[in-house]
Amino acid sequence: MEIIANAMGAEHWGYARTVIGTPGFSWRSSSGDEKILHSSSAEPAYGIGLASRIPVQTWHRIDLAASPVGIFLPFPTKKGFRLRYTRDEPRVAIVAELDNGFTITATHLSFVPFWNNYQLGKIKRHLKQIPGNHIIIGDLNIPFIVPVQLRAWKSVVIQKTFPSYKPAVQFDYILLKKPCSQTKELQNVVTSQISLPVSSMSDHCPIGAEISLA
Repeated sequence: MEIIANAMGAEHWGYARTVIGTPGFSWRSSSGDEKILHSSSAEPAYGIGLASRIPVQTWHRIDLAASPVGIFLPFPTKKGFRLRYTRDEPRVAIVAELDNGFTITATHLSFVPFWNNYQLGKIKRHLKQIPGNHIIIGDLNIPFIVPVQLRAWKSVVIQKTFPSYKPAVQFDYILLKKPCSQTKELQNVVTSQISLPVSSMSDHCPIGAEISLA
């Protein structure tokens, strides 16, 4: 994460380790000092990172429990895709309060249906205690714009993102909290979606948006 931050000229960055090892194979939950933002270890780890050129006032970490049940997922083999039962792993959301008034939350939610909706709900409830104009970004593993339907959030990006070689469904989002009737926050926010080239580095398509105060 530090290498990425340096490459984009971002002096402010955070990294929250979720598990130690490789999800889907061999891993264990992080604990104690391993949960500290910016922590490092000789062991491989999986987590959530966020880099910002805009100064960060405060960092937060939201731990999200794993689903009690796993599901069968397709894995590529020499003979094609094969289904394999995969247990879920803990997730995490990293929150950055920026000094420009926005609060950014980055996360990667469970692949287990409905459990990811539960995790997203927990994040939204937690964010009510944190100030700022809220934006949630990441792979939510929830299709069909469900994260914003009948809710107080706007999807800044409308784009099929998975799988990258033949996108069929949107799993990845940039969600913007809509202003409530009691406040004028976000009334002057201008958003525009950015088209990005597909990268072979991921099985998801990258997404982007410009968000600014008019």
